[in-house]
Amino acid sequence: MLLRGFGFLPPDIYKSDAKNFIIEDNKLRIPFIKVPNLGEKAAISIVNARQEKEFLSVEDLLKRTGINKTTVETFRKLGMLKGLPEKNQVNLFEGLM
Repeated sequence: MLLRGFGFLPPDIYKSDAKNFIIEDNKLRIPFIKVPNLGEKAAISIVNARQEKEFLSVEDLLKRTGINKTTVETFRKLGMLKGLPEKNQVNLFEGLM
């Protein structure tokens, strides 16, 4: 595919489709179903949850989609959770000590 001029974009929790590759900037965005150990039901649940509202944290992603912690670790390794805090609550005392 690369030799034929096709490029790929990594899966993205806000841009990837559950099952289909999406053309974006003349490249193909990898769908959730291609993420190792992520089934179709979980892939669809991510798309449905993000349509409701943006994910507040990794904790929120887990709660609203029903994916498991193994999948979250895979997402981390793929760089899909960059900028997403771990928990919903902000620690008001962080940095004061």
